[in-house]
Amino acid sequence: MIRQDYLMRLLDQLAQALARVLSLRENEARGQALDFLNRESERLIGIDGAMLEILSPDAIRKTTASVEKGFVAARILEEISLISEEEGDHHRATAAAVKAFWLYAAAAQADASATDNTFRERIAGFGDACAERGLAEGDLLSLMAGYEMLGEFGRAEDALFALVEVAGRPEAVLPVGRDFYARLAEYEDAELEKGGLPRNELHDGIEGFRARVQSRMSRREIPDETREAEGAANSS
Repeated sequence: MIRQDYLMRLLDQLAQALARVLSLRENEARGQALDFLNRESERLIGIDGAMLEILSPDAIRKTTASVEKGFVAARILEEISLISEEEGDHHRATAAAVKAFWLYAAAAQADASATDNTFRERIAGFGDACAERGLAEGDLLSLMAGYEMLGEFGRAEDALFALVEVAGRPEAVLPVGRDFYARLAEYEDAELEKGGLPRNELHDGIEGFRARVQSRMSRREIPDETREAEGAANSS
């Protein structure tokens, strides 16, 4: 559960730090801005900004050990992404943005009662902006996981399809898709409908996923790993 008073204290301190970062950015002192942000990250959440860029999103969540600090970590990574983009480092900006999205989604999932629909839509929109960057495999997996945590199942499926297109070994995506559709089959109809992937579309989704993998594998026979998920979707 999000402790709103604690979160607000952290965000107040972060806002003061970000005001200083903005001033440095406006003076094109982006290196100084990143250095300052790294130090403030260490002070606020116990992990400096450079380490935030190295750790996986899940490792950041476990290391911060609180929803509130995970949320602040997301905001710091979002700022790192903005500065990196200004410096022309698209790869670094993208990696930081996707991590920020995952952490925002994890915070929203941890306490749905504390996050209104407007906030959740903002997070989903942030994920959409990440998706437009042309993501690599690892980033697409994080994007897909973030959408699923938000209950945005249609968007998560889109990320899965994009993953098939960029995967070095498309057959390795089969268990990812199998597990995804199996999880969706366990949801109530109303939740699937709200998430943009009604139950009556799960079968088409599974078949579309298999067809995409088949196409990427240049007609090689693919393992029948999605049949179990398909059966679950049809029987639920």
